[in-house]
Amino acid sequence: LLLGPTVAAMMSHDVTPQRTAVENWIEANTSPDTLIIGHRIWPVRFYTGRPVLQSGQVADPSVYDGSRVAAFLHRFGAHFDDAYLLLPDLIPARQRREIIAGYRQAGLAPQPVADIPTRTYDGAREFIMQVYRVRGGFGNATPGE
Repeated sequence: LLLGPTVAAMMSHDVTPQRTAVENWIEANTSPDTLIIGHRIWPVRFYTGRPVLQSGQVADPSVYDGSRVAAFLHRFGAHFDDAYLLLPDLIPARQRREIIAGYRQAGLAPQPVADIPTRTYDGAREFIMQVYRVRGGFGNATPGE
């Protein structure tokens, strides 16, 4: 009888992601209607309540594909007052440059605004989250102007 609760206690652990400096920055520097774009960033939505455009599953279209993001913003951008792209430096520098170039080719204008020292959501690894404000592509209006 004692083995059951002991094993259950050993096997159970909190899987809630840790709040990071990224969520703190987002809350301090964006409005509730700001779209946050990134890969597997559901904790941003969980902690800040901001709308997110994310990918993470194998079949998901990549949020790093500028043409797809531009199409989304053209169609739904009027619902947001601004947009920010999150690029972790865990992605190789060359690939990050290609992502930004792809956004620009799609008519978007990502502008770097912050480099946030942070940790992975499980707290195991430190990295820098690069934050870009994404301008253009918002249908008939550019947010924040």
